Amino acid sequence: ASVKIYDSLSAEVLNLTMPVTTQPLTSEKIVTLDSLRGTIFLDLKLLSSDGKEVATNFYWLNGKPDVPDWDKTTWAYTPMKSYTSFEQLNYLQQTEVKLNHQLQMNGDKYELKGQLINVSDKIAFMLDISLTNEKGETIIPAFWSDNYFSLMPGEEREISCSLPSAAVENKSIKLNLNSWNTRAMRFDVK
Repeated sequence: ASVKIYDSLSAEVLNLTMPVTTQPLTSEKIVTLDSLRGTIFLDLKLLSSDGKEVATNFYWLNGKPDVPDWDKTTWAYTPMKSYTSFEQLNYLQQTEVKLNHQLQMNGDKYELKGQLINVSDKIAFMLDISLTNEKGETIIPAFWSDNYFSLMPGEEREISCSLPSAAVENKSIKLNLNSWNTRAMRFDVK
């Protein structure tokens, strides 16, 4: 198991790797985090015995918790006395992400394969990938292997997308990449 914590400036403040033995469909507590100050990013990875990634989870957390107003709870709603603050996310430093991609016809569907690489030393937060036609309309259905994810500094991620050829017909396809802290990018795919 790998546990990494980054502060809001993408500086690594904790890096733990520990052996863990677990069974499928179970959970185990492996570490307790100290008190959190400000907004932090928690990057968790579970690796197989040969070092291959089995699972990954990514969280943004804050030491100030939401506080429910239990005295004003109704049967359908509990208001909040105060909320955690993720204001620091508004000040994330810009990152640069590179994308390599290729589109192939496979039977009656298109298969898009891509590799995203965070080439900066900052976290690329909440990457969003979409396909649009020449009118700027989102192409649906499109079945993504992953979306709305973050990349740690220097991290790479393989993505794929499958879409029926009928959804595209003879239209052009644009691949759009947006994130919280990267410039928006558009690529001609077809």
